Amino acid sequence: MRELQTLVETLAPAPASIVAGDVASFAGPLMAGEGKAVARAVAKRRDEFRAGRAAARAALRGLGWPPLPLPAGPDRAPVWPDGVIGSISHTDGAVAAVTVRKSDVAAIGLDIEHARPLDPKMRCLICSAAEGAGALDGLDRAMVCFVIKEAAFKAYNPATGHVLDFREVRVEFGWAGRATVLILEPDAPAFFDGRTIPVRYGRAAGLVAAVAAFAH
Repeated sequence: MRELQTLVETLAPAPASIVAGDVASFAGPLMAGEGKAVARAVAKRRDEFRAGRAAARAALRGLGWPPLPLPAGPDRAPVWPDGVIGSISHTDGAVAAVTVRKSDVAAIGLDIEHARPLDPKMRCLICSAAEGAGALDGLDRAMVCFVIKEAAFKAYNPATGHVLDFREVRVEFGWAGRATVLILEPDAPAFFDGRTIPVRYGRAAGLVAAVAAFAH
């Protein structure tokens, strides 16, 4: 799945370390404290979680870190080592992880999903009728909105300590695979100095990927 690796490398900021591929290619046991997050999960979920942690450790290695446990915090997000932020995403058969030094990037979020129409039952929960209507470059616009918002949340939530709902934001599409997520909820904290989250997105190997990042 070299295409996914290349895509995420294109979307992520230059200092980031990225590792992506097939879930099956990331073998090995979980490290101490990591298994609690999936102790009651089905086998498929455990395999994806294990692959995500293995991919994240490989991405950390690209920044010079030795292998270390990445337990889930109270918000279920990975607890990264001091000085590092990152994001993990997996979908059926595919996994990707991105890590970067805090000194280089202030916030980062990654999401990948299969490039297929969003479940009709989910559409009204994810976006407004206007926001998700029609197609975008041959893709279901609602699915693209879902991936973009997920990436934005993964950058926003750790940076602010606040959890946004899908309908509390709106996606505005720009040019050349760029989008902006607008924070509509007036009581939600600003994303650093503003109310917008920049996102880049693209398609490869039957997958849609999005990366949200905020540079210093």
